[in-house]
Amino acid sequence: MYPIEVKISSKNGWFTPAEAKAYYGRYDRNGVTVHWWNSPDKIKDSDHDNIVNMKLRQSADGVGSVNYVLSNNKITLMVNPDDVAWCSQAGNPTTVSVEFSPHLNDEGYKKAGWLIWQLEGRYNRKLALYRHSDWFQTQCLPIDTTELLTKNGWVKLSDISIGDEVASAHIDDR
Repeated sequence: MYPIEVKISSKNGWFTPAEAKAYYGRYDRNGVTVHWWNSPDKIKDSDHDNIVNMKLRQSADGVGSVNYVLSNNKITLMVNPDDVAWCSQAGNPTTVSVEFSPHLNDEGYKKAGWLIWQLEGRYNRKLALYRHSDWFQTQCLPIDTTELLTKNGWVKLSDISIGDEVASAHIDDR
């Protein structure tokens, strides 16, 4: 239904399934990790090609990649969805990554739904959706509104001191 432009990233920036299994100890395609390229006030939807070019440079430099870039006007395939892009740390070996424009309109969201539906057909299963921040913190936490779980209950980040014990989660197995 929607055309997909193909601009394959340098092999310096992604793994084959066998390489991913050797590196991460696992490989699957059971989800989609959703990324937003920057914030709406810093970038335009028309920057799609600039984002693709930035991702191509990152891959050539061996520092990252993404499976797809999607905006209102275009979908670009950069790393085959069976291969493992380097963009979501612990999510890399189990999810396909899609870098979305932060300006999606109704048509952009239809494209996103269509792409995910295509991936679900490819892998013959419903795919879980993950935010990039489910795998890796992408922004600083606001200290006045973020609360952390301690032995004494929930405490604002601004009231946490060095040495305080806080609860954490093991990201690899959620």
